[in-house]
Amino acid sequence: MNDNKIFSAIKRGFEINGLMAVNTPAAGRALHELLNNR
Repeated sequence: MNDNKIFSAIKRGFEINGLMAVNTPAAGRALHELLNNR
């Protein structure tokens, strides 16, 4: 699975949960850490 698919899946998860928090700096940092740790 490539990073774009992972990002899309996570973003979709945020949207489904109604958080829309993926656009915040903290969420972006967490996303990068998660992707870098794979």
